[in-house]
Amino acid sequence: MYLTVGEISKALGISMEAIRYYVKEGIITPRRNQENQYWE
Repeated sequence: MYLTVGEISKALGISMEAIRYYVKEGIITPRRNQENQYWE
């Protein structure tokens, strides 16, 4: 299942900026789908 940042944000109830910050800081490390660059 592939989700956009917006879909993840909505599902978790946190902002898209927070998710991007966590990824940038290495707190979470989502895999990327090579076909469409969505996080897995």
